Amino acid sequence: MSAAGRPPEVRRGPAWLRRALRRGVEVFGWTAYAVLTALFPILRIRVGKLPWERIGEFSTRVDLYLRRRARGDWRGERHVFLPANGSQANGVLVGIVRRHVRVLGHPALSAVHDRIKARFPRLWIDLPFDQNEFEEFAEAPPQVRLSAEEEAAGETLLRALGIAPGRPFICFHVRDKRYLDSMHQWRRREDWAYHDYRDADIETYVPAVEHVAARGLFALRMGYMVEKALATTNPRVIDYASAHRTELGDVFLMARCKFFLGTNAGMFGVAQMFGVPVAAVNWIPLRFALLNAHDVFIPKKLWDVARKRFLTFREIFERGADDFLTSAEYAAAGIEVVANTPEEILAVAREMNDRLDGRWVAAAEDAGLQERYRKLLPPGHHSQGFPSRLGAHFLRENRELLD
Repeated sequence: MSAAGRPPEVRRGPAWLRRALRRGVEVFGWTAYAVLTALFPILRIRVGKLPWERIGEFSTRVDLYLRRRARGDWRGERHVFLPANGSQANGVLVGIVRRHVRVLGHPALSAVHDRIKARFPRLWIDLPFDQNEFEEFAEAPPQVRLSAEEEAAGETLLRALGIAPGRPFICFHVRDKRYLDSMHQWRRREDWAYHDYRDADIETYVPAVEHVAARGLFALRMGYMVEKALATTNPRVIDYASAHRTELGDVFLMARCKFFLGTNAGMFGVAQMFGVPVAAVNWIPLRFALLNAHDVFIPKKLWDVARKRFLTFREIFERGADDFLTSAEYAAAGIEVVANTPEEILAVAREMNDRLDGRWVAAAEDAGLQERYRKLLPPGHHSQGFPSRLGAHFLRENRELLD
């Protein structure tokens, strides 16, 4: 393991002391896992690891674990979790999770665990998240909540933002290059630029959030190290990310907003964790769908360069483009990824807000268009049976994609 990947406690001190500490921790790890394996038929203890370096991965994986545990998975077992080697993406969210799971051990033990876990497979509990766990999300409600102290601090933040307690607001977030460019300056940009196809332009969201503001809500722009300032003078649209961001605010605002509007970047996982409805735009790839019935999403469209037209959903599935996970795959297939228009994003925000207010009036064709999309999913598709819905306006205006 490189020094960069080693916890600070192991890096400090004379070389001989560091070697002794690492050796001692490794011996302890092997011994502890051997004992737990021997006792497993009697004392069913399993060990996991909290991936808290990225807020999206952390929130979605822990959320799924807690819902599975709540519905009765792993009866008769006890689970303990080791701290991750890296820094915490959000210490407040980690603190909330610590109220629900046992986190034990030194970070150095976590590093040792990575090397020896394969020898003790029955002790390991993984924290997967494949984004097709529709059954778990239907059967178990959100498991995390804010403490009274976190609620009070959040209310103080709202007042500082000019939002009176009880006033409704939404949160919105757009994935861009700035965060990863800033956080990974020690690596080549090519090492993470393969996800650039997921990015979007904050300016295309302005009509949507100004519409929400016209309905009397506040709209708070979320994010960390954002690429562009928010180009609006609307007093109810607040660039929280640029001027007010705190770790507590990131969690409190996402937990208390009326709905979340954004891309499939990490922040949507925090909203999902607290049961907040998600209106996802620029969603890509179509292998995935949102997990809750109250969620709405619209995908980016795929332009076939050779044929000079958009691919239909059927063609996307047939070409496997619903599972392209890198920009290079789209380029090699002669496909350009096209972001949603401001009008499409506005329509999704309007639909979500109206649905939550009980004002939504569906058109006669809407149910049929939804069903047409679902029937296009190939047998055994990753998102087969998804409970969320595509934006009604998007399907009406792009019905040729359903051919």
